[in-house]
Amino acid sequence: MGMNFWGNMIEIQKNFMDKTWKWQHNNSICAEVTEKRSDNPTMKIKQNPLRTIYRIDTDHRGSFFVKHDHPRGFFKKIRTVFKNKIQSEFESAMLLRECNIPIVKYLDWGRCGPDSILVSITADCMVSGKEFWHTRAMDSIETRNTFLENLTSFVKSFVNAGISHPDFHSSNILVSPDINIVLVDPYGVKQRTTLTEQDKIELSKIFVDFRGEISRSEAIQLLQDSEISRNKKEATKLWQLTLKDEYDKIVKNWPKCCEQILSGQSKFCTQQISQGHECIFRHTTYYKPLFSNMSELPSNLRREQLSSEKAKKHWLESFKQQLLREDQTDIPVIWQKNGPKSILYYK
Repeated sequence: MGMNFWGNMIEIQKNFMDKTWKWQHNNSICAEVTEKRSDNPTMKIKQNPLRTIYRIDTDHRGSFFVKHDHPRGFFKKIRTVFKNKIQSEFESAMLLRECNIPIVKYLDWGRCGPDSILVSITADCMVSGKEFWHTRAMDSIETRNTFLENLTSFVKSFVNAGISHPDFHSSNILVSPDINIVLVDPYGVKQRTTLTEQDKIELSKIFVDFRGEISRSEAIQLLQDSEISRNKKEATKLWQLTLKDEYDKIVKNWPKCCEQILSGQSKFCTQQISQGHECIFRHTTYYKPLFSNMSELPSNLRREQLSSEKAKKHWLESFKQQLLREDQTDIPVIWQKNGPKSILYYK
């Protein structure tokens, strides 16, 4: 398995480096960024079997994100001819730009056989909306209120343009230090004559992300201020539907989510070997590591020794509570395994 993994990594990297891309809008910067790598250190920041995302830093052009779709298998390759996700994402970004909806700057997309590539400019001074909310917005009432006001205006721009977004959540927006907001992932957006009830639910999801810190009445007011709902009665019903939709989605996706959590290589947690033991380190609510290794642990963490099966159950349950935004008073932050026995460390 190890040989297959590294073999695939080398193949994908070679495939990326050797490609001659046909750029759809003839943006010369993209060709320079992706093809002249002698002065462009490349860092792979995310990878799954279908897509690799790179960050490319240059001395004179700045920094870029490069998404490289590399379908494997005959049918997946053929499918890209009829439905190309890279092309769709680029076209969605252009639609939003035409509608004056703030979005990160996409430069161009290219194709070579079944492979596709997309280049955008990084926004280094910005953080995700989820991180901003849980760090800076909690610092003061003024920052919190300004963020919600700006977010409301941002959502209103979608409503006024008749734009739907199927994956509208706080990790898909970026926030600058002066609280300007831009969209980072436009894939799947559509312009409609009239927004459907489901479209409105999806747009409301960005407020649901903050349901642990905003009251029901505040949420209802946000839906009215963003003009997703016309009045309090509509907003009340929409908020209930959105909460239910989010709950159903979490329950439906929970088995897949468990696989991601237990892999130790996902946005939820990171696994490493420390002092001969397999240790899994929990990430924050906004998916940043709490600790990098066992030597960083504060002395006041509570330890609980139990069977590995019970530890697994407690570990997974804590993440389910986190996703559902339920109150948590005892959160396991590290799972240290030792065969049939485990130790959970609690914050």
